Amino acid sequence: LANTVNVTGGFSQSSGALTLASGAQLVVSGAASFTGGTIATSVSGTANYLAGSAAGTLIQGGTGSGYDGVTVQTGSVTGLALQAQTSGTNLVARALNDYIGVSLGSLSNTGTLSAATAVYVAASGSLGSLTNSGTLSGSNAAIHNAGALGPITNTGVIAGNIDNLTAQALQISGGTLTGYAANTQGTITNTLGN
Repeated sequence: LANTVNVTGGFSQSSGALTLASGAQLVVSGAASFTGGTIATSVSGTANYLAGSAAGTLIQGGTGSGYDGVTVQTGSVTGLALQAQTSGTNLVARALNDYIGVSLGSLSNTGTLSAATAVYVAASGSLGSLTNSGTLSGSNAAIHNAGALGPITNTGVIAGNIDNLTAQALQISGGTLTGYAANTQGTITNTLGN
């Protein structure tokens, strides 16, 4: 679907593929029943997605909607971790990490954020400052910067590597840097900066 489509009544899919353009959704006034097949969509890499927030609604269903058995493909924006989840009667794509694809003044983590890359600043992104009093944990990297990253203030734990791929110098103060796996040490890779 290139645009949002409204369906009056119910809608069901047990096989096949429903492909949604970025930002498009299927709006069903009755029950949306997805027991098989695939829903495919894409999201923009030049946007910000914060962990736990909806990156977009795929299906807006009415009472009795269910999505068990459907496979959701959310595209391939490098560094962005998304997962399909239900929200009431809707099917949404929810961010599992903090992805900065445009400008964001500041970001604060007070809980535990664990993903392949917990905080990812894309080449198109700019993050003014990062404050962590919780745990940022990443199997690829806890923090990855390919854009612009301001000072990092850490009174918590950064579990995993810190990768800086830009000429900008890293500014990190306080806290603990450990490896992602138990009894390992994380590394700071500062390819072009000081």
